[in-house]
Amino acid sequence: ELTLYVSAIALIFLDFRQIVTPYGTRLWPGFVIFVDIALVCRLPVRVVIALIAMIVSWMALTTVEDIAAPFGLYSFSYLSDQSARFKRVDCAELPCKVSYTQVAGFVYQTAVFLLDFYFTRKFATDLYAEKESMQRVISATEYISTCLSTFDLEAAQEAFEGSSLPVPLHCALHDILANLNMYKPYLPQSCFGEHVPSSESD
Repeated sequence: ELTLYVSAIALIFLDFRQIVTPYGTRLWPGFVIFVDIALVCRLPVRVVIALIAMIVSWMALTTVEDIAAPFGLYSFSYLSDQSARFKRVDCAELPCKVSYTQVAGFVYQTAVFLLDFYFTRKFATDLYAEKESMQRVISATEYISTCLSTFDLEAAQEAFEGSSLPVPLHCALHDILANLNMYKPYLPQSCFGEHVPSSESD
Protein backbone atom coordinates (compact mmCIF):
# COMPACT_ATOMS: atom_id res chain seq x y z
CA GLU A 1 0.00 0.00 0.00
CA LEU A 2 2.71 2.44 0.99
CA THR A 3 4.60 1.73 -2.24
CA LEU A 4 1.54 2.56 -4.32
CA TYR A 5 0.90 5.78 -2.39
CA VAL A 6 4.49 6.94 -2.75
CA SER A 7 4.55 6.01 -6.44
CA ALA A 8 1.29 7.89 -7.03
CA ILE A 9 2.60 11.04 -5.36
CA ALA A 10 5.84 10.77 -7.31
CA LEU A 11 3.86 10.43 -10.54
CA ILE A 12 1.92 13.60 -9.76
CA PHE A 13 5.16 15.55 -9.29
CA LEU A 14 6.57 14.11 -12.51
CA ASP A 15 3.36 15.00 -14.35
CA PHE A 16 3.58 18.53 -12.97
CA ARG A 17 7.14 18.81 -14.19
CA GLN A 18 5.95 17.82 -17.65
CA ILE A 19 3.21 20.45 -17.47
CA VAL A 20 5.68 23.30 -16.86
CA THR A 21 8.02 21.96 -19.53
CA PRO A 22 7.38 23.08 -23.11
CA TYR A 23 5.64 20.34 -25.09
CA GLY A 24 5.92 17.99 -22.13
CA THR A 25 4.04 14.68 -22.24
CA ARG A 26 1.44 14.20 -19.52
CA LEU A 27 2.14 11.18 -17.31
CA TRP A 28 -1.10 10.90 -15.36
CA PRO A 29 -2.29 7.83 -17.38
CA GLY A 30 0.25 5.88 -15.29
CA PHE A 31 -2.36 5.96 -12.53
CA VAL A 32 -4.31 3.37 -14.51
CA ILE A 33 -1.50 0.90 -13.85
CA PHE A 34 -1.51 1.67 -10.11
CA VAL A 35 -5.27 1.11 -9.86
CA ASP A 36 -5.03 -2.13 -11.85
CA ILE A 37 -2.28 -3.37 -9.52
CA ALA A 38 -4.42 -2.56 -6.48
CA LEU A 39 -7.38 -4.44 -7.97
CA VAL A 40 -5.47 -7.50 -9.14
CA CYS A 41 -3.59 -7.78 -5.83
CA ARG A 42 -6.89 -7.43 -3.93
CA LEU A 43 -5.73 -4.51 -1.83
CA PRO A 44 -8.31 -2.88 0.49
CA VAL A 45 -11.01 -0.82 -1.21
CA ARG A 46 -9.80 2.30 0.58
CA VAL A 47 -6.52 2.09 -1.35
CA VAL A 48 -8.32 2.02 -4.70
CA ILE A 49 -10.63 4.86 -3.66
CA ALA A 50 -7.67 6.94 -2.50
CA LEU A 51 -5.85 6.43 -5.82
CA ILE A 52 -8.95 7.35 -7.82
CA ALA A 53 -9.54 10.45 -5.68
CA MET A 54 -5.93 11.53 -6.18
CA ILE A 55 -5.95 11.29 -9.97
CA VAL A 56 -9.42 12.80 -10.48
CA SER A 57 -8.56 15.68 -8.14
CA TRP A 58 -5.26 16.23 -9.95
CA MET A 59 -6.92 16.26 -13.37
CA ALA A 60 -9.60 18.67 -12.12
CA LEU A 61 -6.95 20.94 -10.59
CA THR A 62 -4.88 21.12 -13.77
CA THR A 63 -8.00 21.73 -15.87
CA VAL A 64 -9.06 24.64 -13.67
CA GLU A 65 -5.51 25.97 -13.74
CA ASP A 66 -5.51 25.84 -17.54
CA ILE A 67 -8.63 27.98 -17.61
CA ALA A 68 -8.17 30.54 -14.85
CA ALA A 69 -4.78 29.92 -13.20
CA PRO A 70 -6.20 30.76 -9.76
CA PHE A 71 -3.53 28.81 -7.92
CA GLY A 72 -0.49 29.97 -9.83
CA LEU A 73 0.78 26.41 -10.27
CA TYR A 74 2.35 27.10 -13.63
CA SER A 75 4.39 29.96 -12.25
CA PHE A 76 6.67 27.39 -10.64
CA SER A 77 8.58 26.96 -13.85
CA TYR A 78 11.83 26.72 -11.91
CA LEU A 79 11.20 22.98 -11.91
CA SER A 80 12.18 23.04 -15.57
CA ASP A 81 14.96 24.91 -17.35
CA GLN A 82 14.93 28.62 -16.72
CA SER A 83 15.08 29.25 -20.46
CA ALA A 84 11.97 27.21 -21.00
CA ARG A 85 9.49 29.23 -18.93
CA PHE A 86 6.04 29.39 -20.40
CA LYS A 87 2.39 29.21 -19.46
CA ARG A 88 -0.19 26.80 -20.66
CA VAL A 89 -2.75 29.58 -20.17
CA ASP A 90 -2.85 31.21 -23.58
CA CYS A 91 -5.60 33.81 -23.34
CA ALA A 92 -4.95 37.54 -23.01
CA GLU A 93 -6.80 38.04 -19.74
CA LEU A 94 -7.65 35.71 -16.89
CA PRO A 95 -9.90 33.98 -16.33
CA CYS A 96 -10.02 32.47 -19.79
CA LYS A 97 -13.34 31.67 -21.35
CA VAL A 98 -14.30 28.10 -20.62
CA SER A 99 -14.32 26.22 -23.89
CA TYR A 100 -16.22 23.08 -24.79
CA THR A 101 -12.94 21.41 -25.71
CA GLN A 102 -11.46 21.85 -22.24
CA VAL A 103 -14.55 20.58 -20.46
CA ALA A 104 -14.96 17.68 -22.88
CA GLY A 105 -11.30 16.78 -22.47
CA PHE A 106 -11.63 16.57 -18.70
CA VAL A 107 -14.85 14.54 -18.93
CA TYR A 108 -13.28 12.21 -21.48
CA GLN A 109 -10.14 11.61 -19.39
CA THR A 110 -12.16 11.00 -16.25
CA ALA A 111 -14.56 8.66 -18.07
CA VAL A 112 -11.71 6.61 -19.55
CA PHE A 113 -10.09 6.27 -16.13
CA LEU A 114 -13.32 5.30 -14.35
CA LEU A 115 -14.39 2.87 -17.09
CA ASP A 116 -11.02 1.15 -16.92
CA PHE A 117 -11.48 0.87 -13.15
CA TYR A 118 -14.98 -0.57 -13.55
CA PHE A 119 -14.10 -3.23 -16.11
CA THR A 120 -10.81 -4.20 -14.44
CA ARG A 121 -12.55 -4.49 -11.07
CA LYS A 122 -15.29 -6.65 -12.61
CA PHE A 123 -12.72 -8.87 -14.31
CA ALA A 124 -10.63 -9.25 -11.14
CA THR A 125 -13.72 -9.97 -9.00
CA ASP A 126 -15.06 -12.58 -11.41
CA LEU A 127 -11.63 -14.17 -11.74
CA TYR A 128 -11.14 -14.57 -8.00
CA ALA A 129 -14.73 -15.81 -7.58
CA GLU A 130 -14.10 -18.48 -10.20
CA LYS A 131 -10.81 -19.41 -8.57
CA GLU A 132 -12.44 -19.80 -5.15
CA SER A 133 -15.25 -21.85 -6.70
CA MET A 134 -12.75 -24.19 -8.33
CA GLN A 135 -10.88 -24.58 -5.04
CA ARG A 136 -14.14 -25.57 -3.31
CA VAL A 137 -14.89 -28.08 -6.06
CA ILE A 138 -11.40 -29.57 -5.81
CA SER A 139 -11.62 -29.86 -2.02
CA ALA A 140 -15.07 -31.46 -2.14
CA THR A 141 -14.05 -33.89 -4.88
CA GLU A 142 -10.88 -34.83 -3.00
CA TYR A 143 -12.83 -35.52 0.19
CA ILE A 144 -15.53 -37.54 -1.60
CA SER A 145 -12.89 -39.56 -3.47
CA THR A 146 -11.13 -40.34 -0.20
CA CYS A 147 -14.40 -41.54 1.32
CA LEU A 148 -15.12 -43.69 -1.72
CA SER A 149 -11.68 -45.25 -1.62
CA THR A 150 -12.41 -46.51 1.90
CA PHE A 151 -16.05 -47.36 1.08
CA ASP A 152 -17.28 -44.81 3.61
CA LEU A 153 -20.43 -44.31 1.58
CA GLU A 154 -22.39 -42.46 4.26
CA ALA A 155 -19.75 -39.72 4.59
CA ALA A 156 -19.34 -39.56 0.83
CA GLN A 157 -23.09 -39.21 0.34
CA GLU A 158 -23.30 -36.46 2.95
CA ALA A 159 -20.44 -34.52 1.39
CA PHE A 160 -21.89 -35.05 -2.08
CA GLU A 161 -25.28 -33.65 -1.11
CA GLY A 162 -23.73 -30.61 0.54
CA SER A 163 -21.49 -29.69 -2.39
CA SER A 164 -22.08 -27.62 -5.54
CA LEU A 165 -20.26 -29.53 -8.24
CA PRO A 166 -20.28 -28.96 -11.99
CA VAL A 167 -22.99 -30.97 -13.75
CA PRO A 168 -20.71 -33.55 -15.43
CA LEU A 169 -18.81 -34.22 -12.21
CA HIS A 170 -22.04 -34.27 -10.20
CA CYS A 171 -23.56 -36.89 -12.52
CA ALA A 172 -20.42 -39.04 -12.48
CA LEU A 173 -20.15 -39.09 -8.69
CA HIS A 174 -23.89 -39.68 -8.36
CA ASP A 175 -23.59 -42.80 -10.54
CA ILE A 176 -20.57 -44.04 -8.60
CA LEU A 177 -22.34 -43.62 -5.26
CA ALA A 178 -25.48 -45.31 -6.57
CA ASN A 179 -23.50 -48.27 -7.90
CA LEU A 180 -21.47 -48.70 -4.71
CA ASN A 181 -24.60 -48.55 -2.56
CA MET A 182 -26.13 -51.21 -4.79
CA TYR A 183 -23.06 -53.46 -4.63
CA LYS A 184 -22.34 -52.87 -0.93
CA PRO A 185 -24.36 -55.86 0.40
CA TYR A 186 -22.44 -58.23 -1.87
CA LEU A 187 -18.95 -56.97 -1.01
CA PRO A 188 -16.80 -58.54 1.71
CA GLN A 189 -16.54 -56.65 4.97
CA SER A 190 -12.80 -56.24 4.44
CA CYS A 191 -13.59 -53.70 1.71
CA PHE A 192 -15.13 -51.40 4.31
CA GLY A 193 -12.19 -51.40 6.68
CA GLU A 194 -14.16 -53.34 9.27
CA HIS A 195 -12.27 -55.90 11.31
CA VAL A 196 -13.91 -59.32 11.34
CA PRO A 197 -12.52 -61.39 14.25
CA SER A 198 -11.39 -64.85 13.32
CA SER A 199 -12.75 -67.80 15.30
CA GLU A 200 -10.26 -69.28 17.74
CA SER A 201 -9.59 -72.95 17.35
CA ASP A 202 -9.96 -75.14 20.42
